[in-house]
Amino acid sequence: MAAGSRAQRGAVSWPVLVTLALFLATIALIVCQALHLTHGAWAYPLDDTYIHMAIAKSFVTRGVWGVTPDSYTSSSSSPLWSLLIAIGFKLFGVNVLVPFGLALLFAIAVIFMLDRWVSADGARPAWVLIVLLLSVFSAPLPALTFSGMEHVMHILFTLLVLRFGLRLAGPNPTRRDAVLLAVFGVLLTMSRYEGLFLLFALAAMLALRGRWRAAILSGASGVLPVVAYGAISRAHGWYWLPNSVLLKGHGLHGGIRAIVKGLLLNASLQIWANPHVLVVLLGGLVMLLIPRRSEAGRQNRDALTLFVVMLLLHMQFAAIGWFFRYEAYLVCIGVALIGSGLWIERERLRGWLFEAPKLPRWVAAAALLVLVLQPLVGRAKESFQHASLAAANINGQQIQMAKFLHRFYPGQAVMVNDVGAVAFFGDEHVLDIWGLASLEPARLSLAHQWSIPVAESLAAKSGARVGIIYEIWFKQFGGTPPNWTRMGSWKIPKNVTCAFDSVTIFALERSETQPLARHLREFEAELPAEVTRFGPYRDLP
Repeated sequence: MAAGSRAQRGAVSWPVLVTLALFLATIALIVCQALHLTHGAWAYPLDDTYIHMAIAKSFVTRGVWGVTPDSYTSSSSSPLWSLLIAIGFKLFGVNVLVPFGLALLFAIAVIFMLDRWVSADGARPAWVLIVLLLSVFSAPLPALTFSGMEHVMHILFTLLVLRFGLRLAGPNPTRRDAVLLAVFGVLLTMSRYEGLFLLFALAAMLALRGRWRAAILSGASGVLPVVAYGAISRAHGWYWLPNSVLLKGHGLHGGIRAIVKGLLLNASLQIWANPHVLVVLLGGLVMLLIPRRSEAGRQNRDALTLFVVMLLLHMQFAAIGWFFRYEAYLVCIGVALIGSGLWIERERLRGWLFEAPKLPRWVAAAALLVLVLQPLVGRAKESFQHASLAAANINGQQIQMAKFLHRFYPGQAVMVNDVGAVAFFGDEHVLDIWGLASLEPARLSLAHQWSIPVAESLAAKSGARVGIIYEIWFKQFGGTPPNWTRMGSWKIPKNVTCAFDSVTIFALERSETQPLARHLREFEAELPAEVTRFGPYRDLP
């Protein structure tokens, strides 16, 4: 049944119901497993979720847009997500479940949007179900939803920009399409700065077709929020782009030759190292080679053209991995577009298959099926296995750091590598040596000027007497400063999401060694049983 007739009756198709049921069941299993591993404590699988919540908490309770209420920080690459959490906190109180609830709502909207896209050309329900399941679980939507991060929202707004952008590129654009493109374009960039890749690609396509007003609108809707947020940040002494974007992104440097070489090399290496991305890229390129005769086929070709450009730009300039999230929108949307294109061109593809010799035809079909499904199904399986483990990792490391510091050093200056949980659960003045929430460490990192004396100077300037850091991170600079005293370490098992499995607690001043040793001994009983604890603090008076 075509999507149009369903929409007129307001009915929900059975493929959507089945997909929703499996999606919600998977979420429930992940949550149950995570609560078992964390001994009943709710924990997100990423510390970044707590960064968003810390910003939202500071904004709601103190009116300060910052990881801590001390001052403004440009720490979020998704200002819209932090703002939505802040609205949730205002309505329901500062509740740790707000990000999960928001992500769940956006995930359900994504499933409905994917169904509308795939079934728009009268695809059979069985085919729609296959594409929906592969798109949703290879993204992977359940793990992303559990993370309480903005990536599910990013998928939805990417689909909406594609929808109205293609209408403007089509034969009968309307003013309503232009208005909706502008609105969703702004929301897309505020969701993730990677939204610029699609909006710029769309602007180029519209310009090539002589739709100059629409092209300017597409580009402007992407640039406007970046400029506005950047102007606010500059007014507070920060960079035009959020620190997270600057520290995690990939730039191009040098002349034209270096730029071309960097584009070809960096994007190619990232694609080759990520089979799930390679599969959707190859699928999109193959579909682009098929001549299109129908209007639906041409629209699918345009969508895939934008998708391929968007993917290549992401591979060059943006991050990949880290709990499946950065490239999730590419996998989810790529599978949906390829699945839609396969249905539209099914008769032609069927003819090509039957014209081929029988044995090679089935051998090729089987090999292609394995090639496509293995990395996507493997990604879905791995995400299910890692989601609950990742929550246990954060509970065993970052949340324990937050509890320890808030109990023994409330309102004081502290130094950490991961700032999210520490800032959200406590009120300490945090020196974030990775630079997401502290400007000076970010400047040093971007200028490649980190050193042992610089680290010691930063800590002394901040007034921090204790630090909980990844000691191994300092090895690239020759180790930690000699005046810092290593007091103990906590090590989590089966690490899948933390940067390293061990954090080390340092007394940054000699006078703090004995008090810190007492605090660590007192806190030992509160650590989860699976966290290994060791160090000289046990032998000090």
